[in-house]
Amino acid sequence: MGNYIAARHPSVSPISVVIDNAKYNISREIKEWFGREACRIKPIYLPSYAPNLNMIERFWRFMKRKVLHNKYYPKLADFRAAFDAFFANIGGWEAELETLLTPKFHFIGAPANGIP
Repeated sequence: MGNYIAARHPSVSPISVVIDNAKYNISREIKEWFGREACRIKPIYLPSYAPNLNMIERFWRFMKRKVLHNKYYPKLADFRAAFDAFFANIGGWEAELETLLTPKFHFIGAPANGIP
């Protein structure tokens, strides 16, 4: 993935990539890879608990709001059916999801450079 990102942005150095603190993102191997002299990618780690910055957490929150919030399912089958229906009709939520799942982060203290 890193080589793909570097190839897409040949004139940008360093390339800032926002990632979470999952074990695989902070492993020794990944740190060594980012630490190579030829590596133009600079990881910016999200804070340990920042679900509002992590897109998958935003999605899970949205899904729970649509499927679980103020709802009662008398049987497990009803509960499962509600989730199945959510995913089967996910295209119907496209407009709402587009407002939540945006990769445009604004780094505090960084100049507005127009890079999405």
